[in-house]
Amino acid sequence: MKNVGGDSKARQLLQAKITQQMLEAALESCVCDQFNIFGIVDRLHVFENPYLQYYNPNSDPSPIDDDYGYKPFYYSILSTLQE
Repeated sequence: MKNVGGDSKARQLLQAKITQQMLEAALESCVCDQFNIFGIVDRLHVFENPYLQYYNPNSDPSPIDDDYGYKPFYYSILSTLQE
């Protein structure tokens, strides 16, 4: 997400779309038995730690934002699994 242009809302919508497409492909493959998400809350994610190599304040890699609100990423996973 750190290299995606646009404002935060546009990046979050793209993140949700890509996540949904990946999860749909995993479910349709019938061979994928895991879909891992590395980190749940943005500010607690490894990419949000300024002391680590991959830090970027615009990475926002998780389904829950810094204020513990659900992002479009979260809802794309939820709606795909509900279908």
